[in-house]
Amino acid sequence: MMDIVDTVRQDLRLRTADHHARVDELISRHDLTRPEGLAAFLAINHLAYTTVERHLRPHGGFTLPHLPLEEIEADLASLGARILTWQAEPSMEAAHPVGIIYVIAGSRLGGTVLHKRWQQADDSNVRLAGRFLSQMTDRSCWTDFLVQVSNAQISQSEFIDIVESAKGCFSIFEAACQDVTRKFAYDPPQPRN
Repeated sequence: MMDIVDTVRQDLRLRTADHHARVDELISRHDLTRPEGLAAFLAINHLAYTTVERHLRPHGGFTLPHLPLEEIEADLASLGARILTWQAEPSMEAAHPVGIIYVIAGSRLGGTVLHKRWQQADDSNVRLAGRFLSQMTDRSCWTDFLVQVSNAQISQSEFIDIVESAKGCFSIFEAACQDVTRKFAYDPPQPRN
């Protein structure tokens, strides 16, 4: 049994690093200080969360993270942007709740960095659309996850399912990035060096 939090967390991070890096790179193309960049970022998260929500279910002792769809919808409305739907919604083959919770809860760590970028905006419409990013600075679901995973008894076969589910969740976000980028009529800036 794997019951040491650092082992599970480190193994998850290592085994999903490529998927995580692809999503981070795609998200970083959107300038959160510009209305169109923030709208794209919000639309990406909305699409991904609507898919992930259908697969997120309780699992022994793990707290389900809040999926802030209402906050995203309010922010999109503040920007005058519409809610997008999938062109072709990807399927999520593996859906172990712990893998999904790992990705969603872990996104709060990067949320702090994204919130700081957003705070640099001069545009008043962008400044009014901060509900989602402000909520992303709450790391409590990540600290809850760490405590809960440390108390979990996870077999090697279950861990493989968790890893595949985390990869699948990252793939949903990657597909949402690609889908939204195709739908938006602006050229996102290139990643910062």
